[in-house]
Amino acid sequence: MTPLDRIRLTKAATDNGFSYPVGERDGGLLFEGMLRARLWLTRSEDGNYIAASDHAGLESELDAPRASAAAPDGFAAFEADSLPALERLVRNIFRLAKTLPDEPIAEYEAKIRELGLLGETETVRAQRVRVGQNIFRRNLLIYWEGQCAVTGASNEKLLKASHTRPWRECETRAQRLDTANGFLLAANLDAAFDAFLISFDEAGRIIFAPSLTRHDKDALGLHDAMRLRWVTDKHEVYLREHRERTLRNSAAS
Repeated sequence: MTPLDRIRLTKAATDNGFSYPVGERDGGLLFEGMLRARLWLTRSEDGNYIAASDHAGLESELDAPRASAAAPDGFAAFEADSLPALERLVRNIFRLAKTLPDEPIAEYEAKIRELGLLGETETVRAQRVRVGQNIFRRNLLIYWEGQCAVTGASNEKLLKASHTRPWRECETRAQRLDTANGFLLAANLDAAFDAFLISFDEAGRIIFAPSLTRHDKDALGLHDAMRLRWVTDKHEVYLREHRERTLRNSAAS
């Protein structure tokens, strides 16, 4: 690894969330950020770039070529064939590491301790709810790259953090904060999703409740070609129940 490689790798890490260089390890550079996952970068003999992380959930979530080059024990390694591709890869590693369990829970617990919201009064409980909902929204903004999960709209004032399983029905804090239990949606989609008037199938295609009329679809700009930009098995855990409730939402009810 040349001095120029070190400069390029450091820039790719620090520009995309991993702002604390730790040092060299196993032939690569190790970085940390404001989360528990670490990043390891190097350049392989064939000239490609290798990015690896010790976050447990990345292997199933990250859509990137796996690297054959050796990485530190406990790190999943991915490959990029150019500097722009490396920067995208590191950005996606940070995006997923920041939003996949159990990072949101750790963030919530740290914030509650910082604010001293440890009591059980009605006011304190309401404040804890706001903290959790703010964390959920911020993480959805990161996970969906600041764009509506369906339309790609990027004005934050138009985007809502939509829970798939409603906040009040979640059984645990982990479910409430789970980034997979929701979508970042434009306001019209959020309102319809929250009311179980629309949902999405396993492939992310939009589904309409029987009670949603053609007039209302047209007025809201909803149409059959709409679909989620991507959908994972973790989303489907929550979507299955939401979809069933949407399909039962008939005009008669």
